[in-house]
Amino acid sequence: MRIAVVEDEQKTREHLTSLISEYLDERGNVGSVAAFASAEAFRAAYEPLKFDLILMDVYLSERKQAATGMDLARTVREAKDRVPIVFVTSSRDFAVEGYTVQAAGYLIKPVGKEELVRTLDSIRLPEPFVRIGTGRLPVRVGDVVWCKADGHYVEVHALTETYRVRASFSEAQSALEPYGSFYLSARGYLVNLAFVRGMDQAEFVLRNGMRVPISLRNVADAKAAWSGYLFDKVRGL
Repeated sequence: MRIAVVEDEQKTREHLTSLISEYLDERGNVGSVAAFASAEAFRAAYEPLKFDLILMDVYLSERKQAATGMDLARTVREAKDRVPIVFVTSSRDFAVEGYTVQAAGYLIKPVGKEELVRTLDSIRLPEPFVRIGTGRLPVRVGDVVWCKADGHYVEVHALTETYRVRASFSEAQSALEPYGSFYLSARGYLVNLAFVRGMDQAEFVLRNGMRVPISLRNVADAKAAWSGYLFDKVRGL
């Protein structure tokens, strides 16, 4: 999960970045926080689908003609990006205008931890998009069914599409395994246990009927991993 903080006041920017990092750690979420000190810096780095959440100061700068947070929000929406946007402000005067850019919430300065936690918990944050190495795919992590090493590339099999990314298999592992439901079934094969329907000797049988090989020495471990995933799912973990 990638979160952007756009705030020109250094102390507030550092404070928000720290609070968000704590929030991610406490929720067990894998993510990063990118901080921007100006509208210009954010615009230079921004591209659609790059961030999963944006927190931005409404005013940003006292300079005349300078872009405001509301201007940036319009830029994001004009790019057809539906990323949740939370405004950070000293008042709620922009609440009505914020409605036009589908603001997900407001945080009043000085922002306290409880207020931030309450606001972020109220937002249904989407699963992050897959990022393997320097490649970014238009698919959410939860929609990845399985991956296969293919020389200097990795085949990423998602629900509706298959993507070929130039990256090492270890980069794919590093990108996906932290999300909990991915399992290394054999050398060069990574499977999302959420899509496993059953096991047939040394193979995982997926819901779509495809089969992913399991290393013979990993069969017992694979069975335990799949059983553990199902058990946790029943418990709601």
